[in-house]
Amino acid sequence: MAPVFAARLFPRLDTPVDLGVSFRGRRVLGAHKTFRGLVAGAVAGAATFTAQGALATHLPFLSGLSLIHLEGAGVLAGGTLLGVGALLGDLVKSFFKRQAGIDPGRPWVPWDQIDWILGTLAAARVLTPLPLGMVVAAVVLGLALHLLVKGVGYLLGINDDWF
Repeated sequence: MAPVFAARLFPRLDTPVDLGVSFRGRRVLGAHKTFRGLVAGAVAGAATFTAQGALATHLPFLSGLSLIHLEGAGVLAGGTLLGVGALLGDLVKSFFKRQAGIDPGRPWVPWDQIDWILGTLAAARVLTPLPLGMVVAAVVLGLALHLLVKGVGYLLGINDDWF
């Protein structure tokens, strides 16, 4: 959600990542994928990972749940890598979505729901080996939680659709 908030905080910093380039007659990513969002996601990833590390320091049982144990500057670098990974997953999905002729904002289930998870898992693989069961669980739980949150938002009138 960092790119969405950054769009409201920094409306003028909206240069598209694809710089308006087209491939096969279609935009590579679209105007809504911006450098502002990419930077915001990296910063949010670093902040989240740092906060999780701090919590694990004070709550030792959380440390046992973590696959990635970093200290010092590694925490910021690791968090930034995971944040960028999530957004790169979204960018790769957007490329294929545009090439398939699906307009921005139109649903593309399940890819819209798991793109960031796949990107984060690919980035996490740089830091540590990931057991296959962990990867499958992350994708399944991420998809289920996304649908649950969107469904609640739909019932509350926050979202226009449940997926």
